[in-house]
Amino acid sequence: MKENLNRAVAGELGDCMDLEVTHHVHTGLTEDHREAAQAFVDKREPHFRGR
Repeated sequence: MKENLNRAVAGELGDCMDLEVTHHVHTGLTEDHREAAQAFVDKREPHFRGR
């Protein structure tokens, strides 16, 4: 997040957006992301494992 904000401030919007997409895809494939989405649907607190 910090690296992406620094790029945005430096005026490298294209690089910033590319990096954001890369990070978003990577985190979207984690077990914790799936748990968060399922907890939201189930209307319960998520139980994260750091995976």
